[in-house]
Amino acid sequence: MNMRPPTIRSCLVGLIVALDPTMTTRGEDNSRLVVDGISTNIEAHLTVGANGTNNTLVIQRGGRLRCLRGATVGDGREAWGNTSRVLGARSLWQVEGGLQVGWTASSSNAIIADAGAVVWASWVQVGRLGPGGAMPVGNGVTVSQLGTRWIVEGAYTMSGRSGRTRVDGGAALLASSLEMRGSAETIELDGFGSLISTELFEVGWDSVGNKVIVSNGGLLQCGEMRVGGEYHSLRNTVSVTGAGTVLRIAHRLRLAGWGAGQTRLKRGMARISSVAGAQSVPGVQTGLLLQATGHGGIPVTC
Repeated sequence: MNMRPPTIRSCLVGLIVALDPTMTTRGEDNSRLVVDGISTNIEAHLTVGANGTNNTLVIQRGGRLRCLRGATVGDGREAWGNTSRVLGARSLWQVEGGLQVGWTASSSNAIIADAGAVVWASWVQVGRLGPGGAMPVGNGVTVSQLGTRWIVEGAYTMSGRSGRTRVDGGAALLASSLEMRGSAETIELDGFGSLISTELFEVGWDSVGNKVIVSNGGLLQCGEMRVGGEYHSLRNTVSVTGAGTVLRIAHRLRLAGWGAGQTRLKRGMARISSVAGAQSVPGVQTGLLLQATGHGGIPVTC
């Protein structure tokens, strides 16, 4: 099964962008940029909150914004509470060159896509270590409501602390890879029709306390899932709960890898644990019961 996300060409046929090629902002405090029902390009890197607070980008009512040199929501250490919202059917934010949320230790910055909007990016990074090892805290992404799509051609990476990505209400997040490399990061997939699809899902590679929660009929599908990884990987968890919820792994599931332990994959109170050493299971999954079935039909269930 080919689970590669749709390309920009298949998703954005007929896109017309024009108007103001110099439009940009590096808002410091309480600035607001609204793209309301028009289409425009920004040729420079767009920053929503360089070192300031409560700056907002809104794309709504079919507005379309194309950033040709990437975009950042919350840049410097003092940047917090900055938000980008993409709202409504036919509204689009297209980011070429990468989309960064909570850069160099900034905190509590967010991107929200809702009500049928589309966000497309070459790659996405939520949080990044700042100078001296300072870690961005509490940055997040929310993708909500039926028809809303977040499409990433490359990697979607979370590398801060206590950040959250949530997909619910029938929305979809499609990426070539999903990589949780921070600490105490959370990805939530909730509700019937809600989808996360990726070729490679890494949960806690050389990091601690990351969680993936799939619930209430959500579908998480990936080619390969790695829960834990290097020696310092601890307490990384994937939970699958609720009627109709599905975790589908097309090729391989690896628990703990070379990690030191307390990595687990569980459904309700049941779990698969690997305290030390590598465990790889080729397989697929169907239904609520998590089942990785190897060649020859021998199931490993939890």
